[in-house]
Amino acid sequence: PESQVILDANITAVGVSKVPGSEFPLLQCFI
Repeated sequence: PESQVILDANITAVGVSKVPGSEFPLLQCFI
């Protein structure tokens, strides 16, 4: 499942670029 999480983070990163507010929860998941 770790691989899927990384893929999800990569895909979400594109959306995060538009919404910096989502970057905080995204970073927590990545770490």
